[in-house]
Amino acid sequence: MTDQPIFAGTHNTIMPCAFWRSEAPTRIDIDNNVPTLQIQATGDTRTTYDEGLGMHEAMKGSRLVTVPGRTHAVFPGYANTCANAAVNSYLLDGTLPAEDVVCE
Repeated sequence: MTDQPIFAGTHNTIMPCAFWRSEAPTRIDIDNNVPTLQIQATGDTRTTYDEGLGMHEAMKGSRLVTVPGRTHAVFPGYANTCANAAVNSYLLDGTLPAEDVVCE
């Protein structure tokens, strides 16, 4: 908590959604090959990077855009032109990066 003395208690605590059980967990088919763009921050405050890598591995047709930073909502609020360009391209015409991308 010392690296976030003001907001650590707010952003690194159990949130109400941790207790919501309104729907069954999403099951990803082993043969999943849907072309999906996944954006993952290395310091995500809600989904750890390892969890993001696990989802990327499960989603066989996905491309991963890794963004260094401590944020949960990378697009559109996090100012990273590399990630924003990948998302905008995907939303505009469904184009995925040719390979996984690590943004600076």
